[in-house]
Amino acid sequence: KTMKKFLGIFLALAVLFTCAFSFAGCTPTDPYDAIPDEMTSEDGKYELAVVTDVGQLKDKGFNQGTWEGVKKYGHDNGISYKYYQPANGNAATDQDRIDAMELAVTNGAKVIVAPGFLQATAMTTVATAHPDVKFIFIDGWALGLDNVVAVAYQEEQSGFFAGYAAVMEGYTKLGYTGGGGGTNPACNRFGYGTLFHRVINQFMIQGGDGDSRNAKPGQQLGMGDPGYTVPAEFVYPKYFHKKGALAAARQSDQVNPEKASSGSQFYIVTGNVIPEGQIGQFERQLQMQQEQNVFNTLVAAHRDEIMTMRRNRDQAGLQALQEQLINETRQQVAREGAFTLTPEQRAAYTTVGGAPHLDGAYTVFGEVVEGMDVVEKIEKVETDRADRPVADVKVISMKIVEE
Repeated sequence: KTMKKFLGIFLALAVLFTCAFSFAGCTPTDPYDAIPDEMTSEDGKYELAVVTDVGQLKDKGFNQGTWEGVKKYGHDNGISYKYYQPANGNAATDQDRIDAMELAVTNGAKVIVAPGFLQATAMTTVATAHPDVKFIFIDGWALGLDNVVAVAYQEEQSGFFAGYAAVMEGYTKLGYTGGGGGTNPACNRFGYGTLFHRVINQFMIQGGDGDSRNAKPGQQLGMGDPGYTVPAEFVYPKYFHKKGALAAARQSDQVNPEKASSGSQFYIVTGNVIPEGQIGQFERQLQMQQEQNVFNTLVAAHRDEIMTMRRNRDQAGLQALQEQLINETRQQVAREGAFTLTPEQRAAYTTVGGAPHLDGAYTVFGEVVEGMDVVEKIEKVETDRADRPVADVKVISMKIVEE
């Protein structure tokens, strides 16, 4: 029975935090205010307990979210509940937290829920002393105890959505924060501490791989992501790969034909300057690349048919299909328009340089407006065979400004 309550509270908290972290609340008013802040059992005990973190009970953060989830579960299921705030407020010590948890146990708690990574020492102490009591560690990690379960959230996803909403609402000057909790993983998942894991001189520098934090020397990097991709957004030719362009990395066309962007990895273009006398020739090369890309896509769509003809050694059929696809390629390129560099692109690529062969294939979403000298220093560092810098180049801080 206790385990069912334990799992029920776990699910209630999961639902609550999915709502609470989306955009600071699901409704304009707080429906949990109508639920009493305390409910006792017939024997005067409190079976469910919340031991708060630093701050106030209703702080619009972990304390409030945890408490509202627990009291709603208790109220809806007729189970007694109570909250406990450690002594000394924001200056609470581990002993203050231990005292609060011990008081909850004395008052009959069968399940204790505690938000905040600062609860680790106290929870370890009290959970070890009371193996028959269940503990839920919000914003925590596994403590190696059978009666403790940790609940962690991908706070960075709601943070990114909030940032996107701010831009859509018209805000133009945006800041970035990701390290407010010091060594707290919940606050550091946004990007601080990641490496520029792929650096190619006169091309680009790439970062944003979450697996690169604390990566060992020589460790292969580049596959880390937050578990989702972002649909491609080609605003071309307005945004192109001139030097300083900030763009989203992605997987290759073979496994990612939609050209969806990585949810976290990015690169900054350094590139080469193309001599004025060679820009026309380079444009033709890009047009040939465009035709090849269209042809390859059509071939992929006829893969099964091609494989059947090869097995049957149908050379005439293969030749006929090839001519058909070449004709379809020309028609599609004619409809879409052959790749042509704009005057702005020509001016940029022949003066500051860039990587025009990436245009229209990767999402460009920003530009370095100050500090390009730092990028140039990074692109010249010594790298290994996998293009990873021999000496780690770590993201210490960043700020995104839109004007």
